[in-house]
Amino acid sequence: MAIDQQPPTEGGQPGITVRYEYLRAVTNYGRYVPISGAGSKLSYSLLRISLLQAHCATWQHRHSETRATGSFARLREWESAVLMDISIGDLYAPDVVELLEGHVRELRGVTPPESVHALDLEGLRHPEVAFWSVRERGELLGCGAIQGLGRRHGEIKSMRTSAAAKRKGVATALLRHMISEATRRGFWRLSLETGTEEFFAPARTLYEKFGFHYCPPFGDYQEDPNSAFMTRLLVLSPNAPDDLGGRSAAGDRR
Repeated sequence: MAIDQQPPTEGGQPGITVRYEYLRAVTNYGRYVPISGAGSKLSYSLLRISLLQAHCATWQHRHSETRATGSFARLREWESAVLMDISIGDLYAPDVVELLEGHVRELRGVTPPESVHALDLEGLRHPEVAFWSVRERGELLGCGAIQGLGRRHGEIKSMRTSAAAKRKGVATALLRHMISEATRRGFWRLSLETGTEEFFAPARTLYEKFGFHYCPPFGDYQEDPNSAFMTRLLVLSPNAPDDLGGRSAAGDRR
């Protein structure tokens, strides 16, 4: 898809103007994937967001600003996601250690001790655990992990967003990436344990948004009034088990 070489003239179509300005602003940062047959190197995600921004600008031109506010809020979240670098994390990095230690401290402050199932740093360093960090221009925004419970079943662990990065779409981008990675690695199912207290309501809402549904305890978990268990099938296969069998040494809190 060709990108305008010159800014649109004043009074031109609003969608084109916004699209051009946005592309000009961001093409000096980030990584870009060549699009087949195109003369520019523009990632599919960036292309999709630029078109959405153009759509929102046109919508705002045709409708009231109030009606467009929600779309622009979502657009800002998508734009932020473009700049996020989600990759295998370093569990010895000082900022990662600090974030995870703060995660455990906070959970112990809002949940009875017997109901806190978060993995500590040593648990996360186990070979069966895959750990990712989210950064933007080097700054740590969040982290998350998947612990293998068997060849086909994984458990989401240690989902955490830094205080400074709240409401930037970090958890959404990370969960989407982890689901994709779990599928790529051959998992048929992802499950998790989180809290039932109001403190964990945003986490439960996020998981519900991604298709997780409530289920009985899995692995080594037991019924607990402070725990909510959720699961999601990643593949639609007649060979995929309906039960939630599998080993779990520990659970996690959002």
